[in-house]
Amino acid sequence: MSADDIIYKRAVTGLYASPIILLVVCVITAFRWHDFRGSHLLRRNSLAQTQGIVVTSRLRPSDVRHYEIVYEFAVDRRRYRSDEVTFAHTGSRNQKFALDYVQRYPVGMAVTVFYDPADPGFSVLEPSSTEFYLILFFLPVGLFLFCLWIVRTSKRKISPPAA
Repeated sequence: MSADDIIYKRAVTGLYASPIILLVVCVITAFRWHDFRGSHLLRRNSLAQTQGIVVTSRLRPSDVRHYEIVYEFAVDRRRYRSDEVTFAHTGSRNQKFALDYVQRYPVGMAVTVFYDPADPGFSVLEPSSTEFYLILFFLPVGLFLFCLWIVRTSKRKISPPAA
């Protein structure tokens, strides 16, 4: 099999693999909808602000590399409770990451809560965006388009196996 045949075969494989990878990305996005929505569907300046108070701040007992920070706040006399600190993941491979958040938000601390005025239950303490989900989405799309380009521009088909 020639090098061109190998490239063509891998491109065809990429065409089949790309939609599967994209499906996995969609499943991940569904499970992390809050993070995706906050990072990419809402503008930071569209979020309203109110004061809240941290009621829980600790390392997750089942995995000390993740933090559990819960805060309460009120909007229009209705009380809300949330554990969304950022639009990113709550853990890292390094325990210091989680410990830094626990120390930054001790129990009883007054915090500024950013929330969606149309849905006050959607809130966060640090409303910075992350490009993680865009990268996850465009990687399989880019792979698919690249493989499609290789297949369509290839003048050769896969050589038949030698007899």
